[in-house]
Amino acid sequence: MSAQSRLVCSAVLVLAMLGVSLCATPVVAQNPVLPRKPGTTARPGPAEPDPAAELQRILPQLSPADRKLVEEHAQTGKISEEANQRRVVALVDSPFIGPEFGGNNNSRFFVARLTLINLTNAPVVSKREGVQLDFDGNPYPVKMTVDSLRNRPLLVNQQYIPIQNLPMPAELNLAPGARGVTWLVFTELPPGNHMTSLVLKYPLGEANQEWNVVQHERDRLGMKIERIGPRQCLGLIRVSGILNTINVSSLVDELDKLSNERPSRAIIDWLPGSSVSEMQLSNWLQNSAVSSGRAQQQFADQQFPAIPGSIRELHLSRPPHLNANENQTTSYPSNFVPTPATLISQRVHKTEAEAVIAALRTAYEALPIEEVLQAIQTGSDVERAAALAGGGGRLPANRLTILLKYADDPNPLIQQSAVQALSNFGEREALTKLVACAKGGNGLISAFALSGLAGSRYTAAHQALLALLDSEPAEAKKSIVKTMAAYPRPLWSDAIFRFVKDPQSGLNVEALNALVQVGHPQLTTVLADAIRGSDATLKMQAFSILAGRLDRESEELAMAFTLEHLKTQPPPPAMLALLNRVKDRRALPLLLARFNDTPNKSELIQALTRIGDEQTSKFLLERYPSLQNHEKSEVLRHLVRFDLYGFRRLAPQALLSGDNSLVNQAVQGLQEDGSPEAIQILLDAWESGTSSFVWSYVANGLAMLGTSECRAALRKARDSNPAERRPFAINALIIMRQRSPGIQYFQVAQQQSTANNHKEAVDLYQEAIQLDPDLSEAYSGRGHSLLALEKYADAGKDFSKAYELDPYNSIALTGVCLSMILVDGKIDEAIKKLEDDRHKFQNTGNNPVNFNVQSVSIFNYNAACVYGRAYEVLEKNPKAENRDMRMESFRKAGLADLKKSLETGFSDLELLKKDPDLRLFRDFPEFQEIVNGAAESSQQADAPAGPPGPGARAAPPRGR
Repeated sequence: MSAQSRLVCSAVLVLAMLGVSLCATPVVAQNPVLPRKPGTTARPGPAEPDPAAELQRILPQLSPADRKLVEEHAQTGKISEEANQRRVVALVDSPFIGPEFGGNNNSRFFVARLTLINLTNAPVVSKREGVQLDFDGNPYPVKMTVDSLRNRPLLVNQQYIPIQNLPMPAELNLAPGARGVTWLVFTELPPGNHMTSLVLKYPLGEANQEWNVVQHERDRLGMKIERIGPRQCLGLIRVSGILNTINVSSLVDELDKLSNERPSRAIIDWLPGSSVSEMQLSNWLQNSAVSSGRAQQQFADQQFPAIPGSIRELHLSRPPHLNANENQTTSYPSNFVPTPATLISQRVHKTEAEAVIAALRTAYEALPIEEVLQAIQTGSDVERAAALAGGGGRLPANRLTILLKYADDPNPLIQQSAVQALSNFGEREALTKLVACAKGGNGLISAFALSGLAGSRYTAAHQALLALLDSEPAEAKKSIVKTMAAYPRPLWSDAIFRFVKDPQSGLNVEALNALVQVGHPQLTTVLADAIRGSDATLKMQAFSILAGRLDRESEELAMAFTLEHLKTQPPPPAMLALLNRVKDRRALPLLLARFNDTPNKSELIQALTRIGDEQTSKFLLERYPSLQNHEKSEVLRHLVRFDLYGFRRLAPQALLSGDNSLVNQAVQGLQEDGSPEAIQILLDAWESGTSSFVWSYVANGLAMLGTSECRAALRKARDSNPAERRPFAINALIIMRQRSPGIQYFQVAQQQSTANNHKEAVDLYQEAIQLDPDLSEAYSGRGHSLLALEKYADAGKDFSKAYELDPYNSIALTGVCLSMILVDGKIDEAIKKLEDDRHKFQNTGNNPVNFNVQSVSIFNYNAACVYGRAYEVLEKNPKAENRDMRMESFRKAGLADLKKSLETGFSDLELLKKDPDLRLFRDFPEFQEIVNGAAESSQQADAPAGPPGPGARAAPPRGR
């Protein structure tokens, strides 16, 4: 036998299959199937559409000419008599491109809906098998099965529907006037987050039609671009359509073009009616805007393209799904928030004008004064407001009259900018105007004026604010005190202190908060007096401040107030937070007494967990049945720490409760427990559970525990019903493999095997096996290296052990078969075993474990090697029974497997040409045809413009 018989070993058994099942028979489609009314969860399947609603979906997306034809047909029910008006109207909508989760090469998938309306006099047929997607110049066929995407939800008309439930007929047979719909799925597209070309090609009768997806989606985005501002430094992109995962690349391309034309600032303005298809896209927009220009906060999303680094400021105005400034309590416009840090970081705005002002502000801060003046005097209202906000404070004192003039402008944006700019001046006229604006009665302008006085660098402005505090009415004084708190200065301290001590001022709470910000030597005394006083609101405010301080005196004051409060009332969240920190057990009996009165028991139970004991566990166990599910979850968390027996008693019913929080907490607790009893509870729930989320949580728990019993249960479930549970078992086994204590040695051993250092690899595989005797891949890997070292008998034992541990290890199966031939000469037995188990390694709907095409290609290649060795043994034995017939059978089967392996992505042609397992097959013309055909396909795939082929082999080469 050849000393160099090998197996092609894949790095991992990838347990993800790509594709979506299709109908096997043609159907006549009159109307497409659409989802039911919008929902928030994935539905089992789409409902029949309302014809009127379906028409309204289609019409706005058609070209004007096609829209007119479809409307006329809808109204009359007749086909046009004019020949040039008779055609099949096509629409491709709802496109989505995203990552294939669970894939091994970061590949992507594309899905879209194809609608055809036959406005001709003859029936039309469109066969699914002829559909093709050209992705950046490379063809990809439509997939017949995509098991890894079966349960992947797709957002269709505001409703999530599993991809497997979308209608995908094998044919669309359209009678005249009929309308048909099919969904198309393409997988194993190249990884990345950008695309330049995406063309869908579909058959229509005898001819092929094309739909440029990228161009159509770009048109749907409805972008209008212009450059504005000084030196045209701001790019403004107005969007009127829908942003989706396809045309996001077009949006970034436009930003890239703008950056190449030197604008370093950009705004994306969302016009009324515009939208974003995915919430993840909305998050990407906001994060990109906030991080743009900040070197230490660059945001990168691998699914979507990056904003050009030369865009230093990206602003959004009126973005869908985003509530600008939703976390701010001030009523100021987004670009005029008094707090400087907030103003600098603000990138999301409620109006286009605010976005423009915010974007141009930094430009006017750096431009020469002459240009600033020109913009103030001759620019548009928006440019004038931006110039005042960014450059008004830099004007020379002799230009102060300009700011005074615009401080009375009827345009609120201009007036606000001018008032804000006045804060940079200490001249009497400027301070007089700020005081007048502060007293003027216009709430927003008054707030800007007060902030201008408080934030000014001039002492005279601060004195003017103190004078206002003495003279203004009580309501205005509250605003002044709040402003002082926002701009803390020692100068305010005594004035604020007076208001705190004066119970008649009505400003006690506001003044107390301000005093905390400003500071005062008697602050602790003030807080102690407030918390002991009679004003309930002031007492709670003082408590909140004391509870947040870490010095001993403050904690003692806060705890004394807490203990007194708990005697008569349930604890508010701030008290529970204090108890969680200080863990004062004096509060325990008081908390238990207030248990029934506390509305939010979850936080109370958390506090009891931190300061409680075994008696607390008994108390919680007694009340467990009457609690809400989220409260029960907290009790389980407590019991894991203090009463494992009680926890184990409740865990089984929690696992089968149907509540996510309870199931999750029960599994986490059982993982922490880790006892044989805990494992048995999980195993029982695994067998008796009926819902997918229970299987998901329990399978993950079994994988984390990783015992032999857990592995056995998961392997059993992988091969048995219910079929819906199998994917969870498979994923758990993958997790268990990744967490194996021997996985690091296994990976290093693979590297040594790839480098033909098989002796070192055997030693490393042995280390992996010692650490994890159940790691099937370590046995099959060692068997591979033992074959290379001509230790065929030992290799056979390892392959048998690997296959015993994991009957879905394709390397183990073909290794066992090769060993049977090479060691024992059991040709027929080896071939029978190979064929009996072949179904396990094919992508079929009945296979409990689904493989990607790469894994299938490796199995077929190794199967060809088995047939090659069987053929060789017979060739050397002229007296073998039925020798010629058997050799011909092996030759055909081996070459068929070899051809299939190349068709499904095996690409190592050099290995194929010198592999000794295939030595005798190379003499046949069919072998040369297979190799030549593969070489031509490889040359086409290696064209400069194309991406790497989707079936590129990830397995290590077999050493020679």
